[in-house]
Amino acid sequence: MIKGEIKLDKDYTFITDVNARPLMECGHVALYQKAFNDDGNIIEVPVCLKCGCHTVEPKTINFKRRKARCPMCGTEVRSSLNLDGFHYFKNKEHDVFYCGCANDTLIKAVMKTANS
Repeated sequence: MIKGEIKLDKDYTFITDVNARPLMECGHVALYQKAFNDDGNIIEVPVCLKCGCHTVEPKTINFKRRKARCPMCGTEVRSSLNLDGFHYFKNKEHDVFYCGCANDTLIKAVMKTANS
């Protein structure tokens, strides 16, 4: 088990340490590990719950020159595995992350409606 994990149920473990979350071959960041039975030995493998991928990206990616863009508002920041909703796109100019702007917009709309 990776340091800083919380056991959610018998199969999945949430990886609470953001620095221990690996980039998967699919481009998503694994937030969970799944327990597999390997001839009587239980092993935990990182898994992407968005698409089911359980293969860690074999190459080390240098994110220093890459940018991630929020699809909701266009905010750009340096790419990082620690960004919320991060998705690495190998063959594209920008990666994707969610900055939280959609939540801010929703909260403002609810507050405006409540104050009307």
